[in-house]
Amino acid sequence: MKKSPLKTFVEQWERLRPELEKIRRRELKTVSTPQALQNLAGAFEDCRRRFKPKPTSGLVELQAWLKKLPR
Repeated sequence: MKKSPLKTFVEQWERLRPELEKIRRRELKTVSTPQALQNLAGAFEDCRRRFKPKPTSGLVELQAWLKKLPR
């Protein structure tokens, strides 16, 4: 019986996992935090412009929900 493409895809990722983990660990050891922050600054600013903060933190809504819970 022939394997599904999805199963084959998952098996390939499982086989590659140890090597990918080695690469990830090596990259994390050599990353420059200031450079990483600079690289992410554009994406952060874009999100800040697109998604304006809500007028409240949600704490009042959370407290209202918690009041409804049985004690």
